[in-house]
Amino acid sequence: MPKDVIYSYEKFLPCHLLKIYSKENPLEYLYADLVELLEQGEKNGQTGSHLALLESLLRNERNITAVAQEMHMHRNSILYRVDKLQRQLGLSLDDPDNRLTLQLALKAYHLSSISK
Repeated sequence: MPKDVIYSYEKFLPCHLLKIYSKENPLEYLYADLVELLEQGEKNGQTGSHLALLESLLRNERNITAVAQEMHMHRNSILYRVDKLQRQLGLSLDDPDNRLTLQLALKAYHLSSISK
């Protein structure tokens, strides 16, 4: 293991911005709707599936084939679930602003769960 490790600030910029934001506002404001969606999935016996799908979609830049491989599901199943997820969220993942908002919400969700 190397003694000197260099980290790029760009990698930590979203976390830093969220830390600054959290001094004035609770991070929960960013992901309250997302938590509601996740709880909805749990009530339907789909624990974690909404979160896993959304994270995989954003991580793979909406490449359905890559998402299907990562989640070990058929491509058509992913397309169906993405359509259902977009309807439940009330937004389109084709809009880059929506994707950025969701990425920040997921980052805030994970940061707040770590700090608890």
